[in-house]
Amino acid sequence: MKTTLLFIISLIVISSCTKLSKYDKKRVNSAIKDTLTSKTESWNVHMDLVEGGHKRVILNAPYAATYQKDNGSQTHFKGPVKIAIQDTLGNITTTVRCNKALFNSDNSVFEFSGDVVVKTDKKKILRSEYLKWIQKSHNIETPNYVVITTPSDSIAGYGLKGKEDLSTYTINKVKGRVSVK
Repeated sequence: MKTTLLFIISLIVISSCTKLSKYDKKRVNSAIKDTLTSKTESWNVHMDLVEGGHKRVILNAPYAATYQKDNGSQTHFKGPVKIAIQDTLGNITTTVRCNKALFNSDNSVFEFSGDVVVKTDKKKILRSEYLKWIQKSHNIETPNYVVITTPSDSIAGYGLKGKEDLSTYTINKVKGRVSVK
């Protein structure tokens, strides 16, 4: 950081004597952008997210790196990542396990990847390689292949949109087995 700052000051002093070339301007702008980015690393992460005055999300991961930029922050979690979603009474309604997760704090969106498994308290299980969770609207989606199983049924297909608790969802290109009574 000190080296970068010294470099920038040197270029400013030099530029006051001469005009900067396009190449030099690019280098100065690149150095300035690097100083506007910060990274924080954490190990054995436990994170609680509060919504509406109560703890809504409990996240545990062995490693996290948060990148702070002028347009917001992103946190990358490396797993196994474990997430519990609670209702207003503190009961766990949904759990998520995956290999990696990305959290965009500006829009409260999680992206899960690698052996994603979602389990609900209603004994529904979703499996996919990628899943996006829009926390504010309580919705999930994926363009990828997804399998949902219940004690009596299973359904699979590409492209899912639905609620985080799997109470309602839509799957495109469906294949499956359903028991009808």
